[in-house]
Parts: sequence; C-alpha cells; structure tokens
Amino acid sequence: MTEREAIEAILVHWEDEWEALHPEDTSDPDCVPWYAGNEAHETSELGALGAWARINVIHTAAEQTTMGSAPSRKFERRGNIYVQLFAPIDAGVQLRAELADDVRTAMEGFRVDELRTYAGRTEEGVEDGVWSMAVVIVPFAYTDTR
Repeated sequence: MTEREAIEAILVHWEDEWEALHPEDTSDPDCVPWYAGNEAHETSELGALGAWARINVIHTAAEQTTMGSAPSRKFERRGNIYVQLFAPIDAGVQLRAELADDVRTAMEGFRVDELRTYAGRTEEGVEDGVWSMAVVIVPFAYTDTR
C-alpha cells in the first residue's frame, strides 16, 4: 500500500462511516458536514446541530522491517488521523462528546488491506468565542512493500 492509497482508503472509509451517522443533507437533524485538510467550512452547509468536522491524515514515522532487494522490502508506515470537531460555543461539551464518540465508532479498529487503525483519544481544544473545539486522534499503520 502506498501513502496515496492509505490516505484514500482512510478518507473513503471516513466518508462512508461518518455520513451513515451524520448525513450530509442539511435538513437531516443529525447533519454534521465534514471537510478534508484545509478546505474552508461553509456556514450555509451546517445542519440543525450547527457543528462541523475536519479530517487530516498526517504521517509521522516509518521504518524498514525487512531487508533485501526490491520488490520484496517491507516498510511499516505510521501516522495519525486527526478529526477536529467544532460545535457552537453555547452547545456545551455534551455535543462535542457525542461527536467524539461517533468519530471513534467510525474510525477505531478498522482494517482495509494493509491499513490498520487503533484506539483513538480525545483532546480538548480551545474556544474562540464562536466555536468550541475538540480533536479525536486515531493512530494508523500500514505496510508498504517496495
């Protein structure tokens, strides 16, 4: 699995799982739109909950796990999936906590080919007067054979 394939697998899995929990239709009461990377959120796309999410896939480490010549060398690549959750400041922590649980439901412990994810954790973010933010961090790893 290549880096591009890993990122694609993560985003496809995320989209399928998140949208099953939080449909993108703004008329759905559970709608929580999501954005990848540095895409800007659109206030007009928010649902009744007024919350939104942003996902980033960041590679953090790699090591060669076998010796030999190409194409049989194996490299273990690792990283984190960061899902930032933004809720209106007046929504309290309950909404953020429920959304964090949904992120873990969607992203923990799945496997696609060589890609594996592990237990996620939530870190509280800062409030800016408009949004209350938390981030769920889910580690991942995969084997890259070259």
